[in-house]
Amino acid sequence: MNLTPSQEEALQATEAAVVAKQRLLLWWMGGVRAGKSYGSALCFLRHQHDREQALYLILAYTQSQAQRVFGPVFQNLGEALGYTVRVTGGSSPKIEVWTDGRSYKRGMEGGNVFLLKGADTIGRDRAIQGLTCDGLLCDELALLDRNTVHQAEARVSKPGGLRIYTTNKTHEYHWSVKYYVNRIKSGAIQGKILDCSVQENPHIDADYVAERCSEFTGNTLTRFMENEFSLDAPPIYDVKVLDDPLQTDGRLAVSIYGHPNGYEVVVARLTTDGLYLDNAYSLPVQTDVVQFVKENVGAAPNVVLLNRTQTILARWLRRQRWPIKGFGGPGDARVQEPLLKACGRGLVTMNPDAYGLIEAVKTHHQPGRLDYPVIAAVEALGYTVRSRLMETVHAS
Repeated sequence: MNLTPSQEEALQATEAAVVAKQRLLLWWMGGVRAGKSYGSALCFLRHQHDREQALYLILAYTQSQAQRVFGPVFQNLGEALGYTVRVTGGSSPKIEVWTDGRSYKRGMEGGNVFLLKGADTIGRDRAIQGLTCDGLLCDELALLDRNTVHQAEARVSKPGGLRIYTTNKTHEYHWSVKYYVNRIKSGAIQGKILDCSVQENPHIDADYVAERCSEFTGNTLTRFMENEFSLDAPPIYDVKVLDDPLQTDGRLAVSIYGHPNGYEVVVARLTTDGLYLDNAYSLPVQTDVVQFVKENVGAAPNVVLLNRTQTILARWLRRQRWPIKGFGGPGDARVQEPLLKACGRGLVTMNPDAYGLIEAVKTHHQPGRLDYPVIAAVEALGYTVRSRLMETVHAS
């Protein structure tokens, strides 16, 4: 096989880990058409070779994307290596691999299975809970839901587990860069970083590369072709973190974002200086939100922001005579734009003790993309900036 340098390096690292029976994490970043998906499939085919009835997870942005990208790659590459490969579609797509060359028979045992799953939004992690896996492949990890990625990582408990994460370079503020790249470099976690570009891939037509390099500009050229971080994309919220917690009895705003796994609750205060983000809580789906707010906030809120899909909770809150304002889904520009403007005017500050909330706000970098579910509740607070409630506070 005519492999790229990064593919050779990945395959050698996989081979060494298999022989030593050691766990391996490969963080594989690079530009488009650099051979990351092909190389990842090759590594996993090697990893599964000596295993029987092994189970692997392949996560992509959507389930159908996982099947479209990796089904043909595993089929062609596996058969070229002498394996029997079967790709099954439908509602539960999977790739089955037999290493002994036998043809597929119904009910035949001993094949290794690669489950294909989507990880585009909150709640996808529920589909993989309880699995025990030999390895994990995350394709374009920077696009995936963080909770689903972490749930998948928790599934890889078999000895000598292999994890490969592929991604284009985003920028240095992205959560995945901070969580994996920086920590691998510092030695905080064990892993190997692979860096590649389309220019090293001999299977890509040179005219294509020249065309893309001449047509792409700005961040697109930097990220896709030049294989560099897009450094001009800082976090979208410029929020000041105070030196000390704000001691205030300002009017209370509670923002609640309900999703399949539970609730994200952000507590904020409306003061004469603007909006103060006090704390955030992640609650399980069975939580009595009303009772939680009463016990942890200690006062009835002056305004409650709730996403419009939470109709049952909304009815219950109205029975409590809490003043409710609805907002749309994650990244709704109607609630996001006022918050951005408020941050730009210096009207938003944060409690220095709210560590998780600070990380979420400082890491969020792109409108409409939820690196943390709590951001949806934060964005909804943009309503308070343009509401009569805020106007009343400023007028007082």
